[in-house]
Amino acid sequence: MNHIQRLLSTSKIFFIAWCMLAAFGTYFCMYAFRKPFNAGTYEGFTLWGMDYKAILIIAQVLGYMTSKFIGIKVISELKAHKRKKLIIGLILFAESALLLFGLVPHPYNFVFLFLNGLPLGMVWGIVFSYLEGRMFTETLAMGLSISLIISSGFLKTIYFYVQAALPLISEFWMPAVIGIFFLPLFLLFVWMLSVIPAPSAEDIVACPTVGLKEKYRQAIVGKPNAKSHRIPWSEISTSNWRAGRHGRHPEVLRAVRGHLRVLFETRSAPEPGDSAPVTRIQAVHGLE
Repeated sequence: MNHIQRLLSTSKIFFIAWCMLAAFGTYFCMYAFRKPFNAGTYEGFTLWGMDYKAILIIAQVLGYMTSKFIGIKVISELKAHKRKKLIIGLILFAESALLLFGLVPHPYNFVFLFLNGLPLGMVWGIVFSYLEGRMFTETLAMGLSISLIISSGFLKTIYFYVQAALPLISEFWMPAVIGIFFLPLFLLFVWMLSVIPAPSAEDIVACPTVGLKEKYRQAIVGKPNAKSHRIPWSEISTSNWRAGRHGRHPEVLRAVRGHLRVLFETRSAPEPGDSAPVTRIQAVHGLE
């Protein structure tokens, strides 16, 4: 531990690599508690005349959106020594909701996907709080942006492989199973975040920043269109892909998903006032 702390304090390359990996891993693992249910089709289930998968998507998105606004207060007032406990508590709450989603029968279990989304919207703010206020903040935040690009398709691919290996597990239980698989890895990456030293005096002088509360508000209110036109592919891609001739090759879904996401980000023109493309990706990422 002391050796790691010393390297983080003395080696900029090691510090950047460690922070990027910790941020990437933590946020990637968060998606393991949010996205895998989208890989299910839930065929034959309906509610209020709607396909049940649509109900599930709406429920989770509403919970996730509500979480963002709760986070304006909670994350902005969060003390540094409480971050580790809070982020672990949020993920455990989300996993508990997935367990109840599997336990409670249709059509009552959609409520638990709302509860699943409710804590997850605050994870980005906690992870970013470990990275902000440094001379290399935009570089460090690339780990978050990379996880945004590859996580959804990759986790759906894992879902397909686990489903093939454990065919007796229903679609309603699979999200909880995937979450349990990723929980130890999530705890490892949270530990990596927790040992990142606070910004140095040099960082504080060089990087006067807007308060986290204002950043969080801007990320939610200032970029509303960024999220709205990105939901459809993420949520319905699995059903469309299974209907095509590549439906039995999940690795193709992962690859295409990643390429389309990179294409989207690189082709998005900077808006007036954006200091750099990575800043825009970072702001949009807060809504993902």
